Amino acid sequence: MENLELDSFGPQNVLDDLVIVDRMPTVSESRIHVELPANNGLDGSFDCAEVIVTAVEPHLPGPHSVYGDSGSAL
Repeated sequence: MENLELDSFGPQNVLDDLVIVDRMPTVSESRIHVELPANNGLDGSFDCAEVIVTAVEPHLPGPHSVYGDSGSAL
């Protein structure tokens, strides 16, 4: 891991996204750039050689979520 930048760590750390960019190889072996854009608290970025996904779980929005299928328009 290279170029680690972390900022604003707090009691609630909510990410807005996880951005993974595969860059062309450079002099360094760290060709993947990872960004952690914050909604609240921790944000940051780093460069690394690989990313490993250990699990993926489906998620359905809850009944009160703006992303759920409420069946009616507001």
